[in-house]
Amino acid sequence: PGWILLSPAGFELSFNHLSVTEAPVTGPYDLMIGGNLGQPVVPAVATVRVSNVPISNGTLTLGQTISGEISPVGDVDRFAFTLDRPRRISIDGLTPGNRQFLLTGPTGEVVNDNFGADRWWTYLLPAGDYTFQVFANQATTGNYSFRIVDLEEGSPVPFGVTQTVPLAPGNSTVSMPVVLAQGQTVTFQPIARTGFTQNPWWTMVDPAGRRVWEADSSQPYTFKAILPGRHALLLGGWMSHFNTNGTVQFSVVNG
Repeated sequence: PGWILLSPAGFELSFNHLSVTEAPVTGPYDLMIGGNLGQPVVPAVATVRVSNVPISNGTLTLGQTISGEISPVGDVDRFAFTLDRPRRISIDGLTPGNRQFLLTGPTGEVVNDNFGADRWWTYLLPAGDYTFQVFANQATTGNYSFRIVDLEEGSPVPFGVTQTVPLAPGNSTVSMPVVLAQGQTVTFQPIARTGFTQNPWWTMVDPAGRRVWEADSSQPYTFKAILPGRHALLLGGWMSHFNTNGTVQFSVVNG
Protein backbone atom coordinates (compact mmCIF):
# COMPACT_ATOMS: atom_id res chain seq x y z
CA PRO A 1 0.00 0.00 0.00
CA GLY A 2 0.93 3.63 -0.28
CA TRP A 3 0.48 6.51 2.12
CA ILE A 4 0.37 10.31 2.14
CA LEU A 5 0.56 12.76 5.05
CA LEU A 6 -1.52 15.92 4.56
CA SER A 7 -1.26 19.15 6.55
CA PRO A 8 -4.32 20.87 8.06
CA ALA A 9 -4.40 23.02 4.91
CA GLY A 10 -4.39 19.93 2.69
CA PHE A 11 -0.78 20.18 1.48
CA GLU A 12 1.19 16.97 0.94
CA LEU A 13 4.10 16.76 3.41
CA SER A 14 5.52 13.28 2.75
CA PHE A 15 4.62 10.02 1.09
CA ASN A 16 5.52 6.35 0.65
CA HIS A 17 8.87 6.20 2.45
CA LEU A 18 10.41 6.56 5.87
CA SER A 19 10.22 10.25 6.59
CA VAL A 20 11.05 12.82 9.24
CA THR A 21 8.54 15.64 8.86
CA GLU A 22 8.39 18.88 10.81
CA ALA A 23 4.82 20.01 11.40
CA PRO A 24 4.45 23.51 9.90
CA VAL A 25 1.42 24.44 12.03
CA THR A 26 -0.53 23.14 15.00
CA GLY A 27 -3.70 21.23 14.14
CA PRO A 28 -5.16 17.98 12.80
CA TYR A 29 -3.16 16.12 10.14
CA ASP A 30 -4.50 13.38 7.84
CA LEU A 31 -2.56 10.18 7.19
CA MET A 32 -4.09 8.49 4.14
CA ILE A 33 -3.28 4.83 3.39
CA GLY A 34 -4.41 3.17 0.18
CA GLY A 35 -4.05 -0.25 -1.40
CA ASN A 36 -2.86 -1.28 -4.83
CA LEU A 37 -5.37 -1.43 -7.69
CA GLY A 38 -3.70 -4.67 -8.76
CA GLN A 39 -4.98 -6.33 -5.56
CA PRO A 40 -8.68 -5.42 -5.47
CA VAL A 41 -9.87 -8.57 -3.68
CA VAL A 42 -7.12 -9.66 -1.29
CA PRO A 43 -7.57 -8.09 2.18
CA ALA A 44 -4.43 -6.66 3.77
CA VAL A 45 -3.20 -4.96 6.92
CA ALA A 46 -0.80 -2.02 7.01
CA THR A 47 1.13 -1.07 10.16
CA VAL A 48 2.38 2.50 10.56
CA ARG A 49 4.15 4.04 13.53
CA VAL A 50 4.12 7.80 14.11
CA SER A 51 6.72 8.87 16.67
CA ASN A 52 7.62 12.16 18.31
CA VAL A 53 11.36 12.27 17.67
CA PRO A 54 14.11 14.00 19.67
CA ILE A 55 16.06 16.48 17.54
CA SER A 56 19.67 17.59 18.03
CA ASN A 57 20.65 20.80 16.26
CA GLY A 58 24.08 21.78 14.95
CA THR A 59 25.85 23.49 12.05
CA LEU A 60 28.29 22.38 9.38
CA THR A 61 30.67 23.87 6.86
CA LEU A 62 31.33 22.45 3.40
CA GLY A 63 34.19 19.95 3.45
CA GLN A 64 33.89 19.27 7.19
CA THR A 65 33.61 15.63 8.27
CA ILE A 66 30.65 15.24 10.63
CA SER A 67 30.44 12.19 12.91
CA GLY A 68 27.71 11.36 15.38
CA GLU A 69 25.39 8.75 16.80
CA ILE A 70 21.70 8.09 16.34
CA SER A 71 20.53 7.33 19.87
CA PRO A 72 17.94 6.76 21.26
CA VAL A 73 15.68 5.14 18.66
CA GLY A 74 14.00 7.85 16.62
CA ASP A 75 16.75 10.42 17.23
CA VAL A 76 17.27 13.02 14.49
CA ASP A 77 20.50 15.00 14.13
CA ARG A 78 19.97 18.22 12.21
CA PHE A 79 22.70 20.43 10.73
CA ALA A 80 22.22 23.87 9.22
CA PHE A 81 24.39 25.60 6.65
CA THR A 82 24.08 28.61 4.36
CA LEU A 83 25.31 29.12 0.79
CA ASP A 84 26.10 32.72 -0.13
CA ARG A 85 26.00 31.86 -3.84
CA PRO A 86 25.06 28.89 -6.04
CA ARG A 87 27.43 25.97 -5.54
CA ARG A 88 27.94 22.47 -6.88
CA ILE A 89 28.19 19.97 -4.03
CA SER A 90 28.56 16.23 -3.50
CA ILE A 91 27.29 14.34 -0.44
CA ASP A 92 29.94 11.89 0.77
CA GLY A 93 28.50 9.18 3.03
CA LEU A 94 31.29 7.51 5.02
CA THR A 95 29.40 4.98 7.17
CA PRO A 96 27.48 1.92 5.91
CA GLY A 97 24.23 0.80 7.48
CA ASN A 98 20.68 2.01 7.91
CA ARG A 99 21.38 5.72 8.21
CA GLN A 100 18.96 7.89 6.30
CA PHE A 101 19.59 11.52 5.35
CA LEU A 102 17.37 14.35 4.17
CA LEU A 103 18.60 17.58 2.58
CA THR A 104 16.16 20.48 2.30
CA GLY A 105 16.66 24.06 1.15
CA PRO A 106 15.01 27.10 -0.41
CA THR A 107 13.27 24.99 -3.07
CA GLY A 108 12.17 22.24 -0.66
CA GLU A 109 13.46 18.66 -0.56
CA VAL A 110 16.71 18.08 -2.47
CA VAL A 111 17.31 14.41 -1.63
CA ASN A 112 16.11 11.76 0.82
CA ASP A 113 18.30 8.64 0.69
CA ASN A 114 20.42 6.11 2.59
CA PHE A 115 24.16 6.46 3.25
CA GLY A 116 24.58 2.75 2.55
CA ALA A 117 23.77 3.17 -1.15
CA ASP A 118 26.67 3.10 -3.61
CA ARG A 119 25.72 6.09 -5.74
CA TRP A 120 26.66 9.69 -6.50
CA TRP A 121 24.76 12.53 -4.83
CA THR A 122 25.82 15.65 -6.76
CA TYR A 123 23.72 18.81 -6.99
CA LEU A 124 23.85 22.42 -8.11
CA LEU A 125 22.31 24.27 -5.15
CA PRO A 126 21.05 27.85 -5.25
CA ALA A 127 22.09 30.34 -2.57
CA GLY A 128 20.13 30.14 0.66
CA ASP A 129 19.68 28.29 3.95
CA TYR A 130 19.83 24.49 4.08
CA THR A 131 19.14 21.76 6.62
CA PHE A 132 20.78 18.32 6.54
CA GLN A 133 19.07 15.73 8.75
CA VAL A 134 20.39 12.29 9.70
CA PHE A 135 18.17 9.59 11.19
CA ALA A 136 17.94 5.81 11.30
CA ASN A 137 16.09 3.62 8.84
CA GLN A 138 13.59 1.67 10.96
CA ALA A 139 13.92 1.28 14.74
CA THR A 140 17.71 1.19 14.93
CA THR A 141 20.56 3.19 16.46
CA GLY A 142 24.23 3.57 15.60
CA ASN A 143 27.03 5.79 14.37
CA TYR A 144 27.26 7.81 11.18
CA SER A 145 29.81 9.94 9.37
CA PHE A 146 29.50 12.17 6.30
CA ARG A 147 30.69 15.36 4.67
CA ILE A 148 29.35 17.71 2.01
CA VAL A 149 32.07 18.32 -0.56
CA ASP A 150 32.34 21.72 -2.23
CA LEU A 151 33.00 21.03 -5.92
CA GLU A 152 34.09 24.65 -6.46
CA GLU A 153 37.21 24.28 -4.29
CA GLY A 154 40.73 23.12 -5.13
CA SER A 155 43.53 23.76 -7.61
CA PRO A 156 42.94 22.61 -11.21
CA VAL A 157 44.51 19.32 -12.28
CA PRO A 158 47.47 19.99 -14.66
CA PHE A 159 47.48 18.14 -17.97
CA GLY A 160 49.98 15.33 -18.51
CA VAL A 161 51.09 15.10 -14.86
CA THR A 162 50.59 11.91 -12.84
CA GLN A 163 48.17 12.49 -9.97
CA THR A 164 48.32 10.32 -6.84
CA VAL A 165 45.03 10.54 -4.95
CA PRO A 166 44.51 8.85 -1.55
CA LEU A 167 41.03 7.70 -0.59
CA ALA A 168 40.99 7.54 3.21
CA PRO A 169 38.73 5.88 4.09
CA GLY A 170 38.47 3.82 0.93
CA ASN A 171 34.76 4.58 0.49
CA SER A 172 35.24 8.36 0.48
CA THR A 173 34.92 10.74 -2.47
CA VAL A 174 37.59 13.20 -3.63
CA SER A 175 36.85 16.12 -5.95
CA MET A 176 39.41 17.74 -8.28
CA PRO A 177 38.76 20.70 -10.62
CA VAL A 178 39.53 20.30 -14.33
CA VAL A 179 39.35 23.53 -16.34
CA LEU A 180 38.32 22.95 -19.96
CA ALA A 181 37.59 25.13 -22.98
CA GLN A 182 34.46 24.59 -25.04
CA GLY A 183 35.07 21.69 -27.44
CA GLN A 184 38.34 20.67 -25.75
CA THR A 185 38.98 16.91 -25.73
CA VAL A 186 40.84 15.22 -22.88
CA THR A 187 41.48 11.61 -21.86
CA PHE A 188 41.40 10.49 -18.25
CA GLN A 189 44.13 7.86 -18.21
CA PRO A 190 44.33 5.41 -15.29
CA ILE A 191 47.79 4.38 -14.13
CA ALA A 192 47.49 2.34 -10.93
CA ARG A 193 45.23 1.53 -7.97
CA THR A 194 46.25 0.04 -4.62
CA GLY A 195 44.32 -1.06 -1.53
CA PHE A 196 41.01 -1.89 -3.22
CA THR A 197 39.22 -5.18 -3.87
CA GLN A 198 36.81 -3.30 -6.18
CA ASN A 199 37.98 -0.51 -8.44
CA PRO A 200 36.79 2.97 -7.45
CA TRP A 201 34.62 4.80 -9.95
CA TRP A 202 35.05 8.26 -11.35
CA THR A 203 32.60 10.75 -12.72
CA MET A 204 32.62 14.32 -14.02
CA VAL A 205 30.31 17.19 -13.09
CA ASP A 206 30.17 20.03 -15.62
CA PRO A 207 29.85 23.76 -14.77
CA ALA A 208 26.04 23.45 -14.91
CA GLY A 209 26.08 20.78 -12.19
CA ARG A 210 25.32 17.82 -14.48
CA ARG A 211 27.15 14.49 -14.30
CA VAL A 212 28.28 14.08 -17.90
CA TRP A 213 30.00 10.70 -17.64
CA GLU A 214 30.98 8.01 -15.14
CA ALA A 215 33.11 4.88 -15.44
CA ASP A 216 35.28 2.33 -13.67
CA SER A 217 38.52 4.14 -12.79
CA SER A 218 40.55 1.27 -14.28
CA GLN A 219 39.25 2.23 -17.72
CA PRO A 220 40.42 5.29 -19.71
CA TYR A 221 37.73 7.77 -20.68
CA THR A 222 37.86 10.39 -23.44
CA PHE A 223 35.63 13.43 -22.98
CA LYS A 224 34.82 16.45 -25.16
CA ALA A 225 33.62 19.45 -23.18
CA ILE A 226 30.36 21.04 -24.25
CA LEU A 227 30.53 23.87 -21.73
CA PRO A 228 33.66 25.90 -21.00
CA GLY A 229 34.88 26.37 -17.46
CA ARG A 230 35.56 24.58 -14.23
CA HIS A 231 34.52 20.92 -14.29
CA ALA A 232 34.78 18.65 -11.23
CA LEU A 233 36.36 15.18 -11.46
CA LEU A 234 35.16 12.92 -8.63
CA LEU A 235 36.85 9.71 -7.49
CA GLY A 236 34.83 7.54 -5.13
CA GLY A 237 35.28 4.14 -3.51
CA TRP A 238 32.66 1.50 -2.76
CA MET A 239 30.91 1.56 0.61
CA SER A 240 32.40 -1.90 1.38
CA HIS A 241 35.84 -0.20 1.65
CA PHE A 242 34.81 1.91 4.65
CA ASN A 243 37.47 0.34 6.91
CA THR A 244 40.40 0.39 4.44
CA ASN A 245 42.49 3.03 2.68
CA GLY A 246 43.53 3.10 -0.97
CA THR A 247 45.32 5.14 -3.61
CA VAL A 248 44.48 5.93 -7.24
CA GLN A 249 47.00 7.18 -9.81
CA PHE A 250 45.95 8.76 -13.11
CA SER A 251 46.70 11.59 -15.51
CA VAL A 252 44.60 13.92 -17.66
CA VAL A 253 45.93 13.98 -21.21
CA ASN A 254 45.08 16.94 -23.43
CA GLY A 255 43.99 16.17 -26.98
